Amino acid sequence: MLDVLKRRWRVRHTAVLREVLAEAAEGSDSGSELDVYRIIRRIGFRDVRRQVRIETRRGPVVVDLGVALADGSMLLVEVDGPSHDDPLQRNADSQRDADLIALGYVVIRIPVALLRSDPRAVDDQFRAIWMGQRTGKVPLSHPERGR
Repeated sequence: MLDVLKRRWRVRHTAVLREVLAEAAEGSDSGSELDVYRIIRRIGFRDVRRQVRIETRRGPVVVDLGVALADGSMLLVEVDGPSHDDPLQRNADSQRDADLIALGYVVIRIPVALLRSDPRAVDDQFRAIWMGQRTGKVPLSHPERGR
């Protein structure tokens, strides 16, 4: 699609389309995920990975975002749309989170509804994590540092 945009002279919102397509090519699965990624980067985190693949006892899982913290641990961030409100999906998410926690990760879930209704609350949440890990008040650790 980026190639088509280059060949087309007049397309509405070309700059926005280019940005969204470039972000999708780098691994963003949704606009909401991209918004959370931008918040995390704006707070000050520099090593933020998209679509992080992790092997669990149930097999591989792909997590929306992985954020490297100052102590070498990784915070896993899931951006949850409306499908995660379904009781069966909530159960699957809970099992998946337990598998990741058992491996030593910290997992947080950001509901898209919160992101849209109160993005400042999401910003504040990541700012608290940033400040806590910078002052050593967030004792996060992971057995496989730098992952």
